[in-house]
Amino acid sequence: MSYARRSDRLELREPPDPLGLPQHEAGLPKVLIWDAPIRVFHLLFAVCCVAALGLAVVGEDSSRLFGLHMVFGIAAVFLLIVRSVIGILGTPHNRLRTMVFSPRETLAYFIGIVTGSAARYPVHNPATSLVALTMFAFVPILLWTGLVPEREAADELHALLAYALLVLIAAHLFGLVVHTLRHRENISTAMLTGRKRAPSANALPTAQQGWGAALLVSSLVWMGLLFASYDATAEAVTLPVIGTTIHLELGDAAVTDERGD
Repeated sequence: MSYARRSDRLELREPPDPLGLPQHEAGLPKVLIWDAPIRVFHLLFAVCCVAALGLAVVGEDSSRLFGLHMVFGIAAVFLLIVRSVIGILGTPHNRLRTMVFSPRETLAYFIGIVTGSAARYPVHNPATSLVALTMFAFVPILLWTGLVPEREAADELHALLAYALLVLIAAHLFGLVVHTLRHRENISTAMLTGRKRAPSANALPTAQQGWGAALLVSSLVWMGLLFASYDATAEAVTLPVIGTTIHLELGDAAVTDERGD
């Protein structure tokens, strides 16, 4: 079995056997790769993104629901700030620098996916990292363009990025399916259990359960206060702790509601 170390990552250099599970993968144990804080972030961020996108569709003709869509967007950006802190102070697997790959390595990985010779990365791989970092960049811009008062260019960019975010989510889910079929490992459970097949040398020594619980409670409290401050009539929401009031630009949804009344 041959491994090559590259900064904080271990790559498996042997190409997988397209007819079955590669021999070197069959012998890999399931070890702790994702600690509790990153799993908490992943779950809450996914919920906020899906809720924001869903409410944008079903709440298009309701200012109250459309306002909630924007509040979920604010919550998602809050969670990205949390992720940035984890990416700086968290365990080595969660550091943002481990998600940065050169264009050459990323291209080689995508070619390897097609040819069946892609290296196996026990932590982040170039494809998932690219999708995740692009999503992290899109969400704040989506929030900003959604809050800009009645500017056609901002509205068009907002809609374009929303569709792009949907494509990224679909690409992420497709990647999970490809990994599951190719490596015969239900990778979707890794963010629930924190464990996946990888060299023992890559295992985290602890799941950071205490920090995970603290992050879960503090995030839910902050978001709970955020939603509690949402005033659909005034079309405003107040950021907890900071105290800043954000006026939501509901645009056509508000007009539709007024006509409906």
